[in-house]
Amino acid sequence: MKKIKIILISALVLTTAAATQAIAGGRHENAIRPRGKAITAVHQYFPAASDVVLNENGNYVMAKFTLGHDPVRATFDSRGNLINSFRTVRESQLPMDVYLGLNSSYGTDKVTNVVECSDLDTHFYVITLESNTQWIKLKTDGDGGFITVQKFDKA
Repeated sequence: MKKIKIILISALVLTTAAATQAIAGGRHENAIRPRGKAITAVHQYFPAASDVVLNENGNYVMAKFTLGHDPVRATFDSRGNLINSFRTVRESQLPMDVYLGLNSSYGTDKVTNVVECSDLDTHFYVITLESNTQWIKLKTDGDGGFITVQKFDKA
C-alpha cells in the first residue's frame, strides 16, 4: 500500500513540475525553438521583435512577440513568407483620419481595444467600443468609414 502511495505522489510531483515549467516558460507543447526560416523571417519583417515564441500549425508558423510595447501575432508560410499580422495598439496610434472619424461618430463611447490587421493586400483596424448599454466591434473600411461587425447588449 505504501508503494502505491509513493508512486502516486511521485507521479503527481513530476506532473506538477512539468506543468509549472511549461507555464513558466510561456511555451506550448507544439512550440518550436526559434531557429531556421521562421526566426529569420520574424526578424526580417520585424527587426525590433522581442520575446518571440513560435508555434507550428500544419504548413504555417504562428509567431507571438512584442514590438515596442505592442503585442503582435503574425503568420508565416513554410518558406518564411509573411501571410498576415495582428498588432494590438493604443487609440492614440490610430491614423489621424481614423481617429477623427471615430471621435466624430462614436465620441461618447469608450475605446476598449484596437487591433491593426495587415496582410499582403489589405490594412485595416478592428476597434471595440463600450457604451452605457452595449459593446460594438467596428472595422475600418478603405474610405475612412466604419463597418459594424458585431454589437452586444450589456446585461
